[in-house]
Amino acid sequence: MTLTRKQTGNHRIYDGLYSYINDKVGGKLHDHQNDPIQRANQARNPGFASNKIWLKRSLPETDEASAPVSRFDGNEQSSKG
Repeated sequence: MTLTRKQTGNHRIYDGLYSYINDKVGGKLHDHQNDPIQRANQARNPGFASNKIWLKRSLPETDEASAPVSRFDGNEQSSKG
């Protein structure tokens, strides 16, 4: 499984066949085998209810703390002559 986070409280979990995205709109479920370009949201389709429940249970309940942001971009010049 792959878990990604776009922003606080918004995660996507992918198991190789299906992906579930929890968002403020109510969630999105995509069947990658039959709909590889993710046009159809199956989150409200009763035929996908067990997939949605399983993936949704795999999401974290809380977010991890964000890593510190680096201000160094790798292009800074040394002040030594």
